Amino acid sequence: MVNKELLHYIKSEEAQGYSSQQLSSYLVQQGYDPKEVNEAINFANRPKHVVNKKLIIISIIFVIIIIISFFFVHWFFTRSICGNGIVEEGETLETCCLDAGCLGEQTCENNVCLEPICEGCQYLENHICKDYDCCTDSDCSDEEICEDHECTVLGCGECQYIEDRVCKDYECCVNGDCNNDEICENHECQELVCSSCQYALNHTCNDYVCCANLDCSDNDISTNDICLNPNTLNATCFYTTEVEITTDNTDVTMNLSKGIDFKLNEEPHKISVDTINVDSVILTIESQIITVTLYVGETKTVDVDGDGEDDISVTLISVTGNEALVRIKRIVYETNEPPVIISAKITPPFGPNNTVILHEMEVSDPDGADDIISVVGTTREIPLDKGELFDDGGIVDLIPERSGLQGSADKVAGDGIYSMSGYIDYSLGIYHIDYTVTDSASNTVTTTVTFEVTS
Repeated sequence: MVNKELLHYIKSEEAQGYSSQQLSSYLVQQGYDPKEVNEAINFANRPKHVVNKKLIIISIIFVIIIIISFFFVHWFFTRSICGNGIVEEGETLETCCLDAGCLGEQTCENNVCLEPICEGCQYLENHICKDYDCCTDSDCSDEEICEDHECTVLGCGECQYIEDRVCKDYECCVNGDCNNDEICENHECQELVCSSCQYALNHTCNDYVCCANLDCSDNDISTNDICLNPNTLNATCFYTTEVEITTDNTDVTMNLSKGIDFKLNEEPHKISVDTINVDSVILTIESQIITVTLYVGETKTVDVDGDGEDDISVTLISVTGNEALVRIKRIVYETNEPPVIISAKITPPFGPNNTVILHEMEVSDPDGADDIISVVGTTREIPLDKGELFDDGGIVDLIPERSGLQGSADKVAGDGIYSMSGYIDYSLGIYHIDYTVTDSASNTVTTTVTFEVTS
């Protein structure tokens, strides 16, 4: 096989004008095999065939014509005809929609696929008109609205409801949405109906502290139980104790719910505490409303009945917690006027064996009831038959068998009517009873009542 490298070198050198002899000698000198050099030189110098170029060109043209003619004949007899209703090779919707048809709801016009024209509430998808889920709210349910052609449930708040596809607020969902005197029922604020002794506050029926004096009962018969400002938010229970105010010191303990009742010249009055501070109190004295402020150790005098003269003195002794110790004392103005006997009567002997007699006198004193020291009745015909009349409300049941026993028969204390009952052992006849009233100034007045024992 000819050495291609050696062959290439020989052709190159021969082109430069070197002869085959020169090249053979040189290559042998360079160590190449003489046989191999001769084969290469012979191959390089082999005779070449002479080709007629014109004939070659004509041959090529002829071949091309034959090939073209073949393809033309094949195409002519196998070509597709668009519009013959047959989908033939090469026909597609792009090349012949008349035969191949179009996609979806497309129509083929002038051998071109055209998209369908959709209606107002439709959209085109994959060449098909499809209906939107909705185009207006009315296409949806009552609790939905149409957004971006989709029915969407209204997202109302917890205290809302849907009306005409609009979220509207309920009037209320909890009591706090209503007025204080209302409650929320079925999402509507309803008036809270409370009992006669209740009031509505914070959506609840609350009891008044009291609506009548009975509501303030403390089960203590020694106190007067009073409901102040009944049936109001200011209602409060107030308790008073009956206290006798004299010229001696009377110490009473009071607080905001505990006061005293007292009488002055048979007229009722009351003292209550309005305010208690660490070292002071504010008192209210009635019947006339009089307010007195006292500090610990301080004394003030008060005209209780409005006659222009002070009637009592009040002193704040101490304040302990919510209680105040108050000292009260009656002020007496000495006039030395004698008592006045308004009336005197006796009930003739009555009772078992007609042995009981009842004495009654109505007495007053310009210096006050406390100025009366004694009221005494004496039977003139029987000097030893003597007894004292009282205005203390101390009715005593007498024992008939104990002749001569005397006792108070007074019904109401402090009403100016002095009474006495006693057993008698009178013979038939007329008797005179002398009644003597004495005051603190030793003034005395006397009256006589006559009666007759007939049987």
